[in-house]
Amino acid sequence: MSSPSHHVTEIDYLRCFAILAVIYIHTAAATTRVDEIPNLDLFPVIYLENLAQFAVPLFICISGFVLYLSYKPSEGVRSFYRKRYMRIIPPYLLFSAVYLIANIFKTRFSEGIWNIPSSADVISSYMFAESNPHMWFFLIIIELYLIYPILERIYNYILKLKIEGPFIITALLLQLLWNTYSSDMSVVIDGMSHPLTNKIFLCMIFYFVLGICISNHYDQVRHFLKTSWMCIISVITGLLCVIVPLQLSVTNIENSAIGVIGYCTVAIFVLFSLGIYLADNSKCTLFVTIGVYSFGIYLIHPLIQGFFGYIIFPVIGINPSMYLYYLLVFISTSIISILGVYLIQKLPYHRYIIG
Repeated sequence: MSSPSHHVTEIDYLRCFAILAVIYIHTAAATTRVDEIPNLDLFPVIYLENLAQFAVPLFICISGFVLYLSYKPSEGVRSFYRKRYMRIIPPYLLFSAVYLIANIFKTRFSEGIWNIPSSADVISSYMFAESNPHMWFFLIIIELYLIYPILERIYNYILKLKIEGPFIITALLLQLLWNTYSSDMSVVIDGMSHPLTNKIFLCMIFYFVLGICISNHYDQVRHFLKTSWMCIISVITGLLCVIVPLQLSVTNIENSAIGVIGYCTVAIFVLFSLGIYLADNSKCTLFVTIGVYSFGIYLIHPLIQGFFGYIIFPVIGINPSMYLYYLLVFISTSIISILGVYLIQKLPYHRYIIG
């Protein structure tokens, strides 16, 4: 085992890359509101959106990496759950309520009606992370935290048997099979169907296991990514960055399982390499700060994005059919989200608000 025992600075850079990609993806989602012109006219926006699809896989990989780095079996499973869930459950409960309320006002603003959710809707929103589209990520993280102590024991046993390769391949196959065949799986409550495709941890299990493996072998991985082999990875990445997002942009098949997993995996290693370079050669405190704030930014950015994207810019004539709209919404959301998290951290009990 050669995982580092200290704070890994490049992880902050990786979190920065991931959260900026998330903000861009959610900004580019406004292309679906453009009816009067062909989507092909917004092709660069859609292409970059697909290029940023590494965002959540990178966050999941980081979670596996950090958990394996920090988890000590001697602390006990109960202590592990208490620490992790006290960080994620309170913000999840709070912001689920915030987005349920925000959706009421959004419907009032856009459709002129008060759409008050029923008690069944509220319960379903918490159970299936449906108060806002981005909340599904927290459901996956909660599930991964739940299984981690068991998964870590299995992984350490696998290491003793020296069959780490088949373990990684098994995780890959599980994710591939789930993402391919789970599209029709759902739960029906009170007549409403709740799809399960991105609500079960299997949809991201490979990236999580990949993070665990990288953490375990990080000295070797770090050395590898700093050597000339990076040239080979760069060539492969160049091909994937052109071919895969181009295919996804033209055919609009977001869950082309093999292509997406392949692209995201290579992107993760390339971004690790970039993070290592920045950590060793740069003192870009802004990127580090964004990385440290990334959890809070993820929680609050849709509120800010909605404010600028639905209210401010359309009022002054900047709408989703214009390239300027995406640039301004992305920049405004990023800046105000960073400032928002900075201010929230000044509040008492801020850890229960933004983790």
